[in-house]
Amino acid sequence: MPKRKDENPQWLSASAVATVPGTTQSWSVSLPQNRAFAPTGSKASVIEVLKVVFYAPGVPNFAGGGAEVGIALIMALSTRDHADDQVELTDADMISMISLEAQGLFSATGGYGFVHDRIVERDITDLNGNGILVATDQIYMQLAGTAAWATSMAMRILYRFKEISLLEFVGMMQSQQ
Repeated sequence: MPKRKDENPQWLSASAVATVPGTTQSWSVSLPQNRAFAPTGSKASVIEVLKVVFYAPGVPNFAGGGAEVGIALIMALSTRDHADDQVELTDADMISMISLEAQGLFSATGGYGFVHDRIVERDITDLNGNGILVATDQIYMQLAGTAAWATSMAMRILYRFKEISLLEFVGMMQSQQ
């Protein structure tokens, strides 16, 4: 049986540093799609996202003073630039997102601290191993959260190429932008 063109997953890595920590910011990531050549026949090549690995910056030190401190961090991946509007879970263009929280209380008499893992891996395939198809030339990383923590982000995206019909490609392009 001949080998299919879309069976070899590859990694794409990207990172960004917030220019104004604590605000919602987006960054574009160019996808390795060659759009210089027109699709051949009745097929077009798209990217199928299989897995996203988010890497959060280290949790900052909690300030003392005996008051409980809570900080939050949201990282998202979408097919549309949301600029400074936060990506929502219900947005049709959202591929994957995570929300992390850290809490702590530190005083002279003691304290506690709680934080999630800094590396979060999301498998976004269905039970048959099919991922989310992306027909756009770019995807967008987004970072939001408190100023003390939302300072940078990194992610790795496991993808593979897949061929789809031209009609499906045009519909997908319109819905993802």
